[in-house]
Amino acid sequence: MATPPPSQYDAIGSRYTHAFKALPTSAVETTNLRAAVAPHVRGARALDLGCGTGYYSRKLLEWGAAAVVGVDVSPEMVAAANSQQQHAPGGDGDKKRLRFIVGDAVSLGRISLPDDNEEGKHGAFDLATGAWLLNYASSAAELTRMFATIAANLRLASAKNSRGGVFVGITPPPVGRADMDALAARTNNLATDAERTAVLGYSVAFLDRLASGDGWKTKMTVYGPGGAGAGAGAGEDVTFQNYHLAREVYEDAARRGGLSGRLEWRAVEMPAICLWKSLPE
Repeated sequence: MATPPPSQYDAIGSRYTHAFKALPTSAVETTNLRAAVAPHVRGARALDLGCGTGYYSRKLLEWGAAAVVGVDVSPEMVAAANSQQQHAPGGDGDKKRLRFIVGDAVSLGRISLPDDNEEGKHGAFDLATGAWLLNYASSAAELTRMFATIAANLRLASAKNSRGGVFVGITPPPVGRADMDALAARTNNLATDAERTAVLGYSVAFLDRLASGDGWKTKMTVYGPGGAGAGAGAGEDVTFQNYHLAREVYEDAARRGGLSGRLEWRAVEMPAICLWKSLPE
């Protein structure tokens, strides 16, 4: 299985979202994803792959999607998503427009919506998202299958809508093969910086270089109260493993998986901050 084994996230459950949304970088990530989907989300049927506990699935509805299907490989994550949805604002209307299912993005295939009368021809979704999904592919072949799932579920361009469906993902920084080893060394050096880790609330470690040369196996730790070094006794740290593949692997896999059109990498933009300082008269 290419996406994280269910046991990895079944053990974490809802603590995953709580840990991540407490990070200082969370608001920046949400702002950037909203900006990226803004031209495509209004009235869209959206597929949120690797939805976890459904944080971004609910955001897509909030941002204007007509309906959202969230998919995650972990039954515990999907159970947490359904539980949170039961207590979410919006009433039964939102609950009918948002559903969660267990599925592996590598082998999911095509999802049919209840009003989809084009079954077997092309996907039913106007928008697909994958926030920290693609970095669970451990090889170019697995990444290609993820992109094949995405392509199978996106609506094709037509005379009525020449743009077709759109995929928006969040990935590790796109770095070429030639620079991956240097990135791994820099990142591992930063991971030993206790002050930096305390400010960010998390650390990333590059563990093993893949034999294919396509990237590295990585580990992320989000620290609970007390920060790094507080000890495992509190049981608040959240740790999981994934992969950082090279930029060329992403680009080639997207094409091999069936995505066409323009491929665009966007750097994270920091929100503007306005500081108003009162001056003496």
